[in-house]
Amino acid sequence: MVTIQQIAEETGLSSSTVSRILNNDQTLSVRDTTRQLVFEVASKHHYTKKVKKNITIGVITTFSEMRENHDAYWRQIYLGIQSEARQHNITIDEIMRLDKKTRLSQFRQFDALIALGELSSTAVQEIKEANQRLVLVDAKKHYPNVDAVDPELTNMTVRILDELYQS
Repeated sequence: MVTIQQIAEETGLSSSTVSRILNNDQTLSVRDTTRQLVFEVASKHHYTKKVKKNITIGVITTFSEMRENHDAYWRQIYLGIQSEARQHNITIDEIMRLDKKTRLSQFRQFDALIALGELSSTAVQEIKEANQRLVLVDAKKHYPNVDAVDPELTNMTVRILDELYQS
């Protein structure tokens, strides 16, 4: 696939000018022949605009805020999720605590869901029906067609003990 930079090189224009032409910026003052040239080169190379979509993730937790604040294990998992999301331009839109006020319809608004903690089979099924893109983190039970992430506690413990021994 051709890039704006490649079109710019072929037409002898700057990449910003090519970008503005391809985005139909009417405030850009260029000759009609220049606009036509850019569109011809873009068409010749089958240029298509990349549409960046802002991905939003909802995090579901079974823990109370107080437990979450005092539980270093889950706090580190959540901070890890936040860090990775930031690196990939993914928005963690909301943290939802599963309780009687939680409505399944709110799960549909997210591009994906990450569930922290143990959920009942019924809860997993209902959430999955509301949003197919569900990932369970550190769930004791695994379900068909539901992605899961399990921390490798044994390997981590061995690594930590080795580092402690070496120091």
